[in-house]
Amino acid sequence: MPAVLKCYPLLSFAVDADAEVRASAIRSLTSLQHPVVEPVIKKGLNDPSWQVRAMAARAAGRIGLRDCVSALSYQMDDANWWVRFRAAEALYRLGDVGIEALQMRAGYTGCGDFGRGARMAALVLDEHGIRVASELIAENTSHA
Repeated sequence: MPAVLKCYPLLSFAVDADAEVRASAIRSLTSLQHPVVEPVIKKGLNDPSWQVRAMAARAAGRIGLRDCVSALSYQMDDANWWVRFRAAEALYRLGDVGIEALQMRAGYTGCGDFGRGARMAALVLDEHGIRVASELIAENTSHA
């Protein structure tokens, strides 16, 4: 059965009243890797439920939605740790454009906001072996 035909029954679950059902629908739709799921994922990034936002962020990274960089960057200020983490991981998975967004949030280019989004960006970059400029500056000044 073509992937697009598998998508349609799942699409109705993406708008279910139950947040767990919506999150599960996004996870299932993502595995099908079909363009019809992109609007569902983008909508999920703004869902009232943190579980849906986290799953949508993860999905955006998995299928490479590079046009979601701005929305994912915004999500790094979410009140929920898992949403921030999934957004940062998704940005990393998007490659150069996402890594650049993470570096900017972590203070790499002089954006000195060290809020929760900046800390999450620095954490994910560090996890992947990318040091941020603020760490290098601190290291160099401690040796002076």
